[in-house]
Amino acid sequence: MSHSAPMSSSAATGGKGNWLSSLTKRGIGKASGKQPRVATNAERLSKPADSKKNRPRDPNDAKCPSPWFLSDPVPWQICVDLDEASSPRMAIIPYSAVECMYLVIKGTHATVKSRSLKGKTTMMWIPPTLQSLNFKSDSREVSMQFEDVELIKSFEKSIVFNTSQGSEPVSITFPNREGSLTWMQAFLALVPKSAKVRSRTLKCNDEKRLSYNLFEDFWGGKKLYERPVVLGYVLLGTIGKGGFSRVRLTLSLEDKCFYAVKIISKSVLRRHLAGSRSGEKGSTDVSSKEMNSDEFTIMTIVDHPNVVKYREIHCPKDSDSIYIFQEYIPCGSVMTSSCVEGVKTLTEERTRELTRMVLNGLHYLHAKKIAHLDIKPENLLTLADGSVKIADFGTAEMYKEGIENSSRDRTKIGTPAFAAPELCLSEHAPPGPPEAYPADVWSLGATLYYMVFGKVPFTASKVFDMYDRICCSELKFPSSPLTSKEFQVVVRGMMTKDPVKRWSLEDVENSAWFCEEDDQLARFLSQQTSLSSRSEGSSRFISRINFDR
Repeated sequence: MSHSAPMSSSAATGGKGNWLSSLTKRGIGKASGKQPRVATNAERLSKPADSKKNRPRDPNDAKCPSPWFLSDPVPWQICVDLDEASSPRMAIIPYSAVECMYLVIKGTHATVKSRSLKGKTTMMWIPPTLQSLNFKSDSREVSMQFEDVELIKSFEKSIVFNTSQGSEPVSITFPNREGSLTWMQAFLALVPKSAKVRSRTLKCNDEKRLSYNLFEDFWGGKKLYERPVVLGYVLLGTIGKGGFSRVRLTLSLEDKCFYAVKIISKSVLRRHLAGSRSGEKGSTDVSSKEMNSDEFTIMTIVDHPNVVKYREIHCPKDSDSIYIFQEYIPCGSVMTSSCVEGVKTLTEERTRELTRMVLNGLHYLHAKKIAHLDIKPENLLTLADGSVKIADFGTAEMYKEGIENSSRDRTKIGTPAFAAPELCLSEHAPPGPPEAYPADVWSLGATLYYMVFGKVPFTASKVFDMYDRICCSELKFPSSPLTSKEFQVVVRGMMTKDPVKRWSLEDVENSAWFCEEDDQLARFLSQQTSLSSRSEGSSRFISRINFDR
């Protein structure tokens, strides 16, 4: 990736629009005083298949201007007040049950009443394993297993569970009707079939619910069993793209859990490697094992809470693709790094929280003699509980125990804007150690800078000009937003141009910025959080699920 653009683009989000207005646009109802007639599935499906307005859309298709579609059949019909002045009318929810599952594993904020959560606004989510409902409030995390649910009741904006493990019900109140309906659609597919269902807003067909088959459900208007399957994984929508690969959401036929698969094009990667070896003699043909052998090896050995867990690799000889299956991290990157500047920033307190987890992951990798070499915001993925995992080992290097590494592959640079000076293709680049662990410290420092200031430390219109500035220009901090001296000291130490003098991971952890007993820092962060809260108001409790997609 030595000649790539400054930063790779992140997966695009879908189009926007109000949930109820989207139903209106689809002909389901109108927000007028007149009661609408609800179209039947047969009438909607009788329209021309090539109609752009009615063609089913893949929820993860970035090119799709409107992802709304109506599955047929669906196990449940949803009551929606299409006219506030009239009685509720029946309308089909614009997501299938499996798509609702995909939405709810991203998490949302809701008011939860239970024995341990006394009516607090709580982060709640369903993990990709689809086995439980998890809650986190005030650093306390509790979970409810779906297999224990005996009764589920739904109201306009709330859902109540009764379980066999507790005498007190769990009540969840959502900020809007759409949230309640979407979560209820997912819950009904996840709770035991023996669980009783009572609802004022949902007409549940018990016969269809009891016979519900996940793989007969719909994704993007197509039944799951009609979608492509690789190594026992059903391929769903695209959730990310890179220079040589794309990432798709998958559903396992074995354990019925969501996973992600990185699909690498052998031909594209061959051309890239052939170009980087153009000065070498011999054939430019490259075998699949030679393409990214370090990445494949790393995948088989890493196992840490702050590093993405890989499952298996599939490299069919008769296909141009290599499939790398890994755990699915639903909330995506901590922030996009596809823009050089002008990005919405994180608070210094949140940045410190994320950094602590990334340091844990890097300590583990370096102990395994692995240098990541592409630390940046887009490669730091977040779970619904706020934890972070390091991802993408496409440019990583693994060093052999007891063997002196006299030279390293100069083509492994990572993203230029976050690259350490010793990795840059510049005549001003300082010499670097054979094992490039200090480069990860620099990249993490550049990442902290980006998360707090919303811009990369050094900018240029051309990649090689950026390399020169990284190697030669002085690091400067913007006047806004205001940051603590402790933060600037840490970043400056991490971004020391000489890798020998650069701070180590231990130096960062032992700095005043990480010292919670530092009263001055605590007061500064408290003031910063207060200012942020006043400016955002209640927006910090907005659901992480984008129902408008």
